[in-house]
Amino acid sequence: MLDPGDTAIVAVGHVVPLAAEDGDKDTLCAFLTTFLEKNGPYLDTSCVVTTAIASCVGGVDVTGDTYLSGGPGDTLYADFMVQNTGSGPDRFLLATQSDLGWPVSIVGSDTTDLLGPGSSDNVEVRVIIPNDASCEALDRVDLDAFSLCDPSVWDRATVEIGVDPVCAVSVVAHTEDSTGAPGQTMRYYFDIANEGNCGFQYGILVYQSPTWDTAYAITSPVQIPDGGEVTVFVDVTIPGGAEPGDEHTLTVCGSCYHDDPRIGVAKRVEIACDSTITRVPTGCEADQPILSLGGYQTINYGGPSGLWEVQVALKNNGPGKAEAIAAEMHHDVAWLLIPDPVCSYPDLTPGSSSYGYDSYTFDLQNYPGGSFNVWFDVTYTDSCGNPYQVRLDPTFRDPAEGGVPVPASHFALHQNVPNPFNPETSITFELSSGGNTELMIYNAAGQLVKTLWQGSLPTGHHTFLWNGESDRGTSVPSGSYFYSLRNGGLTETRRMVLVR
Repeated sequence: MLDPGDTAIVAVGHVVPLAAEDGDKDTLCAFLTTFLEKNGPYLDTSCVVTTAIASCVGGVDVTGDTYLSGGPGDTLYADFMVQNTGSGPDRFLLATQSDLGWPVSIVGSDTTDLLGPGSSDNVEVRVIIPNDASCEALDRVDLDAFSLCDPSVWDRATVEIGVDPVCAVSVVAHTEDSTGAPGQTMRYYFDIANEGNCGFQYGILVYQSPTWDTAYAITSPVQIPDGGEVTVFVDVTIPGGAEPGDEHTLTVCGSCYHDDPRIGVAKRVEIACDSTITRVPTGCEADQPILSLGGYQTINYGGPSGLWEVQVALKNNGPGKAEAIAAEMHHDVAWLLIPDPVCSYPDLTPGSSSYGYDSYTFDLQNYPGGSFNVWFDVTYTDSCGNPYQVRLDPTFRDPAEGGVPVPASHFALHQNVPNPFNPETSITFELSSGGNTELMIYNAAGQLVKTLWQGSLPTGHHTFLWNGESDRGTSVPSGSYFYSLRNGGLTETRRMVLVR
């Protein structure tokens, strides 16, 4: 409330934008409305023009970290400082980029606070090192600051991002445990893989217990590139005085040697190991037992929705005795339930069958009818304790129709396992019909080396082992060999490799 003759001063701020150019004008008007008790409202106006002048002299200086490093997948934070070196208050627009295209970003706002002359603001830049970054990679990350007072004024600081070397190695023995005679030299192969991000120098360390003579391929480190792999071998010589049952454990460890200047002095890091065992045989020489399905009989059938109890017999078709026989039934039929899938069987002499022993029970509660398939994984040994395994997969018909297993419908010779091999390998095949069967091994010149089987075999799965010996009982040399299966006018041949 002002009395007649009174004066009041009113201040109105008019801010000139930082981006305004020299000579830009803007008009600011103030409107005053008074209310008189008798004459009603009265309006008055006053305006002022503000002109921008070239008083903004921008300046900026960006400094910060110059080098950071981390491992693949790490997130790093680079610290920078943006200083206003101009003559007036200013804000600065921030931008960042990576030479290698790595993920980079500014933490927080992409503009600084309003900075007076000489004042500064801290800026943090986030950098993510890719998971597949090599230790040789070196990225350059820039932070640019542009004056909003004078966009032609800017400055840049750069930080280099290095990748720390990661030493990682795997060692895998791809030669199985084996047996040999006194004085014999056994060769074992190991794969050494570089799973790190640098092409380190790699070597092997050989540990042995008890100490038997060894010779190995690597006596000094070798360079393995990123993701690369080398195969090395170690020869183990069984002492001439070794006794039956003696054994030797060979352990090979991979190690890498750091010589990167960012790490400092060279050092060896042992990363991974694997082992194999060499045994002197006990002198037991046993013929191989060969198990197949020998038949079945229904013990109890409770109807289409009940339980069907079946005795499944195994038959020994081989020349050797089968011992410690155990079979486990498997299936992939959604409706089928087998309460107890594991059975033990008695020892089987050549030509005998296991009728009258443990049975399997099929729960047919949700049985839709028709045939269904199961398979048995059967493990057993010969009389010397050598292990064997075979898979048998009969198909059963509807039990109401007798449930007779459907014979195998195909003739197939599978790839030997392992391959390459030393000292022995397993050969598995299926016969669609029983009868006279031959399984022969030939060398690369087509000469017969070994007759693994020549005689009658029943329908189904069969497995034979070859120990790398000829029919004369001598060890054959390393090289490619061919094994050929003949049955009922059908023939199939595959190649395998023996490495000594």
